[in-house]
Amino acid sequence: MAQLSGSADWQTQIGDLLIAYRDLFLGLTPQPVAPAEPQGEATPVESVQKPEEATSAPLPSWIPPEDVAAPKAVENISTPSKAKQERKSAPVVAASQAPAVEASPRSTRRYALAALLICLVGITAAVFYFASIKPSAKREASAPNPETVAEAQPKPQPKKQAPLYGLDDGALHVIEGGELKEENIVLKTVPGERIRYVFDSNRASGSTRLLVSSRTDDSFRPAVGFPKARNLWLLDNQGNERQVHPSVFRARISPDGKRIVYTTSDCLLIAETIEGEPLATVTGAHEPFWRNDSKSIVFERVPEGMGIYPPEALQLARLDCEANTFEVLTYGRYDDEMPSYHPSGEWILFVSGRATGLPSFWKVPAGGGEPVQLTNVRLNELSDQIVPVPHDKMLWSPDGRWFLYDVKFGSIEQTWGIEFNDVGEVVRVLKLSDGLHPQWVDKQTFVSLKSAGQSVEPVLERLPES
Repeated sequence: MAQLSGSADWQTQIGDLLIAYRDLFLGLTPQPVAPAEPQGEATPVESVQKPEEATSAPLPSWIPPEDVAAPKAVENISTPSKAKQERKSAPVVAASQAPAVEASPRSTRRYALAALLICLVGITAAVFYFASIKPSAKREASAPNPETVAEAQPKPQPKKQAPLYGLDDGALHVIEGGELKEENIVLKTVPGERIRYVFDSNRASGSTRLLVSSRTDDSFRPAVGFPKARNLWLLDNQGNERQVHPSVFRARISPDGKRIVYTTSDCLLIAETIEGEPLATVTGAHEPFWRNDSKSIVFERVPEGMGIYPPEALQLARLDCEANTFEVLTYGRYDDEMPSYHPSGEWILFVSGRATGLPSFWKVPAGGGEPVQLTNVRLNELSDQIVPVPHDKMLWSPDGRWFLYDVKFGSIEQTWGIEFNDVGEVVRVLKLSDGLHPQWVDKQTFVSLKSAGQSVEPVLERLPES
């Protein structure tokens, strides 16, 4: 029966393991085992190897390792008790002198399965316990506060002094709470006469001023592609109001808020003070735009001897309001139109088809000189590379880096932007949002009006990062 000593010893090891796990999970204290009296020489055998340190089952990826404490049971297994150490050091009786024990394969497998089952149950229970306590506390501590996130990434919102709009529906609108709402402003001097259109607004010198209209001039029939003629009123936040003219195309307030300029339906450009004192008058003029210093105006002028309305050709000209004189900046039988001063005042951006007949953006020095083409260079036909030109509204960012304008082709209504560098070169041209009539909300945010079925809704967008 000597050949069974190895099996009996292995069975003893399994028994030791089973006793250890029973002590661990049932809270029993191992009892010391008295060493057997040696009877004759012991047959040297390999001592029982202490169990390897228990390891936990793989943890889910969302549980940080530092958040799971090591179970105490691992310490007991890795550091055997005194009784187990005594059992290990006890001499082993020779197989020839010990009672022969015949091992049963079924009982051996049963012991092994029982030990494995107890181990798995214990480890699983420990994992679920720590997963339900530690990670939840961790998640609560590290979960982002929605209010904090909202503060870190604020959603664009209009200022209290939101832009006013006069749309073709004949009503005045204002943006409040992210929605476009109808605003009812009635003229004091004409009872029942409502404001229905806004030409321009200005907040300078401690006052808010509006150039508005209460009705269109029904006696005037605009040419195709030209604006309607409307009456013009000047209002301020002090309650003052006066009718400026009965029929105008465009009207703008100077940046300093002290002067106004407008073009009439008979193509006169008239500049005057806020109080109504005349400054200058030019014939055959359209589309005025103030320089930032409020001292000069760039505009479209019909060349001498050509039809004024609709114009046969258009040049750019500059009016000096201080000297009451003007000078022509561009020449030729082209349509140089929609001029606007760069905020620096050093050059003027405008639209022309002078190179190939394809409308494109150009620029010319504020004092005159050779125009330079900026977009659609070397293109002479429509393609997906074409940069569109403005439909109606144009505006600069205060730092002069971005020029915004609206685009309309049939049902397509979009807001585009051109980014410039410090020397007036084009960096990129982008479609920024859907909608027309862009206006600034703050230095980095603008709002456009997007058609939504039978209604119009505001669209807030931020400028792209440079």
